[in-house]
Amino acid sequence: MTIGYFVELTYIFEENGEYLILINGTISYVEPTFINQPALLVNQITLPPYSQTLVDITCRIYNDKDLTFEPQPNHLSNCILIPHTLLNIRNHEAKVLMINVNDRPQTLSKNTRIGTLSRHSTDSPNRKNICDRCNEYFLSGNDLQIHLRTECYSNQIRKHIVESTKHIDNEKHRLAVQGILWRNKILFDPTPSIINIPPQTAIKTGDHPPIYSKQYSSSYEDQEIKVQKIQKLLERGQIEESTSPWSSSIVLVKKKDKTMIFCIDYRRLNAITIKNTFPLPRIEEILDQLSDAAYYTKFDFKSAYIDDIIIYSKTFDEHLSHLNEICGILKNARFRLNPEKCEVARTQTGYLGHQIDNGEIRPSSYNISGLLNTKIPQSPDEACKFMKAAEYYRKFIQNLSQIAEPLRKFVSTTRTQRKKGQKTMITLTQDEINAFNQLKHHLTTDLVLRLPNINPSPPVLEAPRGF
Repeated sequence: MTIGYFVELTYIFEENGEYLILINGTISYVEPTFINQPALLVNQITLPPYSQTLVDITCRIYNDKDLTFEPQPNHLSNCILIPHTLLNIRNHEAKVLMINVNDRPQTLSKNTRIGTLSRHSTDSPNRKNICDRCNEYFLSGNDLQIHLRTECYSNQIRKHIVESTKHIDNEKHRLAVQGILWRNKILFDPTPSIINIPPQTAIKTGDHPPIYSKQYSSSYEDQEIKVQKIQKLLERGQIEESTSPWSSSIVLVKKKDKTMIFCIDYRRLNAITIKNTFPLPRIEEILDQLSDAAYYTKFDFKSAYIDDIIIYSKTFDEHLSHLNEICGILKNARFRLNPEKCEVARTQTGYLGHQIDNGEIRPSSYNISGLLNTKIPQSPDEACKFMKAAEYYRKFIQNLSQIAEPLRKFVSTTRTQRKKGQKTMITLTQDEINAFNQLKHHLTTDLVLRLPNINPSPPVLEAPRGF
């Protein structure tokens, strides 16, 4: 690559009192050959504990010699050691030594980047501003970022970042949020990833013999879905083949968007499992921590046993700091987000069945729609269900106990009472009908609960997911 510079030069030579002056010269500079290429795994690998393995890597270089291999630093945190070395590339491939010093096997998926291949001439300038995808060099980091965002990053990631921030009217604020999302763009990458958190739990069953459940019968289409899901999990290294005597059935659950969730029916296993008594927080306690927040970000995860997390802050600058911190943590752990369900830097959001807006909380209209459409109960069981549902919103309705008193007798307090006479047809008295209608009237009004002003809390909460 030749770079021409047109410059004004003045050379002054003093010989016998004579001067020679040359102005307006052109200097040509030939850039030395420079290589900077990612080294990727050819296949998925599993490193046994306390072992060293020669693995195949691939790159865009066809044939070359004496290239410097530098390992990715993130593998060191996983107790995987990869030495610096010189490599000869043949047909795009070479071999690299990987050492697992952990006491458990570790799996890396196909195309995982394990290092960088480079060759630096002694005359080469510092080359930090190079696109690791197309190997193009840029004069500044800003030019590189512009190139990555407009060309080398996938259109899907670009679309997600733009769509998730288009609601921010202030351009300065919008660009600041987009900058954080671009730095953590891997969170929106649609390619599969293995979460970088080693499992630390064990299912304790005591001395109970193994539980074996036969697979449920399913249609040909469902069976094909199961096979595809299992194959993907195997390819990603998230599961492994086993001959264990323990077995539980696969269940496909249809979501609202008509896609299928791959689930396991662990009911028989749960019945013999020694329970974990870790206390889950009450929803009211979680909502109380959102007092005085003005900005909210909600993340929904792909393939993670976490429902969603909410990041909340009092000011926009504080929210930028919180957002940057949490995104960095999730990126280092190799989480992936479901961008269609994420909300970024919102002034109001829905969380745990409630709508939250600047410290005010309202029940979700979707959740109370069933109550609003309830007809006058015709059995004790129907009256009991209505009362139980209405009492959940007692914090929103003043004097609910007094209003609902005529219907209180239908609320069963023991299992025997719940079974006895609950299906018997009844006719409500006028007082009971008035109480029923009054409760529905309160539920149709704008139910607002102002959250108390408590001490500042951590900026992120995880929504508990039921078993």
